[in-house]
Amino acid sequence: MQNLFSDVEIYCTYQGNKPCEQEDIIYKEFSGPHPSGLVGTHIHFLRPVDLNKEVWSIGFQEIISLGYLDKYKSIKPYKYIALSGEGAFEPKILKTYFGADIDELTAGRIQNETRVISGSVLNGIHANGAMRFLGNFCNQISVIPDKTNDILFNWAMPGKALHSKMGTFLSSWITPSKFIFNTSLNGGNRAIVPISTYDEVMPLNILATPLLKSIVTKDIELGVKTWCFRTGA
Repeated sequence: MQNLFSDVEIYCTYQGNKPCEQEDIIYKEFSGPHPSGLVGTHIHFLRPVDLNKEVWSIGFQEIISLGYLDKYKSIKPYKYIALSGEGAFEPKILKTYFGADIDELTAGRIQNETRVISGSVLNGIHANGAMRFLGNFCNQISVIPDKTNDILFNWAMPGKALHSKMGTFLSSWITPSKFIFNTSLNGGNRAIVPISTYDEVMPLNILATPLLKSIVTKDIELGVKTWCFRTGA
């Protein structure tokens, strides 16, 4: 299989113990909090893409599937996914099949009044109706409380259990054991204010505010200039 890609650079990213080295493969370690494990982060720092350069990626489970196909001459029908989130009784790794019914997969494993998301809470989709089946590239099912915080002047409250990047709530000084995030938007759509908070949480070498503006306004030309295509998950 490796001979098919003898004329291109092949990277293998890892965290912790280094895999057994193979010839003609470049090994790079990534560690730290999210999004250090995302392939988009790896591509951004190792081989950034542009309008004239493409980069392909493959996960370790897909590599195992290729090896399974080569050895047994049949397709491996199952995969492993993570069941996570505050709405799950017991977060765990599940062995399941491609295209599995997420309703059946989560039955008895999640609480009532929750939102089930196929993927992560950042870029997943609501697993509901015709979209409730496990996608080929889905490695995670997220379950979070599905409720709205209808609190008058919520922004003016002490907020001992609310998260704030700028330290405007009491929780910045009296930190709870953990923050529980739900589906509440805490209000409607708001204007994008060009403050440094966005750049402080942006791990990539990209200006966050112009990027967000291009996405909100659906400005393709501005999106290209602000490297929107480098932010893939």
